Order: sequence, then structure tokens, then C-alpha cells
Amino acid sequence: MTAIQYFSWALAGKPYMGVGRNLAYNRELFFKVKGFTSHYHIPSGDDDLFINQVATKNNVAIEYSYESQTISQAKSSYNEWVLQRKRHFAAGFHYKRFHKIILGMFSLSNFFFYLSFIALTTLLLIDKLYYPIIIVNFLLFLKIISQLIILKKSMNKLVEKNLLLISPILDFIFVIINPLIALSNIIVKENKWK
Repeated sequence: MTAIQYFSWALAGKPYMGVGRNLAYNRELFFKVKGFTSHYHIPSGDDDLFINQVATKNNVAIEYSYESQTISQAKSSYNEWVLQRKRHFAAGFHYKRFHKIILGMFSLSNFFFYLSFIALTTLLLIDKLYYPIIIVNFLLFLKIISQLIILKKSMNKLVEKNLLLISPILDFIFVIINPLIALSNIIVKENKWK
């Protein structure tokens, strides 16, 4: 979903991030803004923050062919993955305001969709109103189907095959886990990333 988001926003003329191992940028632009110096005080995310600082609709192009991808090994444990997510959230805190708003709106809308689904279903079951439950579940079905269509097209372009069928479950899990990780960054400040 992260790749779909940043590719989509770049295509829409609002680039906000990139992944360091898959970036190329102009030397003159890099030295014009003094490279990563404005991000030295931040433990990680120099690639994201550099792109967030300098990217415009006029100086960004994306390439998503398989030959252009640099693949890295996924984190092997839950704790490593959480630490990586914490670093991503910490870097995202320094994005431009517009980018923080659009990314926050996406996360919040997803969170409130599932919260509304659970609350409505629970209330309807308590009141034994079974017909409206069918409508509520149909809305969930529409969300999942539309997501699967978008993910399938994106996965085909990115030559990713393994996550499609479990993506609805992961989407729900991330709605729960991501706010907890973001909150832990606010509560527990770390000066260094391990």
C-alpha cells in the first residue's frame, strides 16, 4: 500500500516520498539544497525527507518495471518490523503539512470505516435488524472488491504475486497496529534507532 500511495501521488503531481535504494536524483539539485544536511538530526528517513523537500510535479518521474526495482530482504521478526514502522512514522512526522494531511486522511478514513462497520453490525445484531446487516456487509464487500482490483493491477505492474489474497486481512490488522505504533513514537522518544 505504501508503494501504491507514493507512486499514485507522484503520478498525480504531488510526490512526497521515495525509497532510498530505488532513487536517482540530479547531482545539482542534491547540492543546491545541501543534500541531507537539513535531516541530520533525524535518526532515519533521509531518503523520504529529501524527496519530500525537493520533489515537484516537474522534476519527478517514476519507473516501476521489474528491471528497475531493487529488492531488499523483508524484516524477519515482528519486533524488527515494528522498529522499521516506528522509523517510518518518525520520518513522516517531518513531511510537508499537505502530505501529512493526505496520508492521515487515508489512515483515518480506513480506521473509521472499520470502526463504523463493527459498531453498526453490533448494534444491528443487538436490535435483531438482520436486513440492514446485509447492506452493511455489502458495503464491506464493495470495499474489499474495489481494493482487490486496485491491488491486483498494482501488483501486476510491480510483479508482486504473494499478497493479494491476504491483503484484506492485512488491511484490517494495519488499521489496528499502525495507530498503536504511531502513538508509541509520541509516548516513547528514542534518540537512536537500532
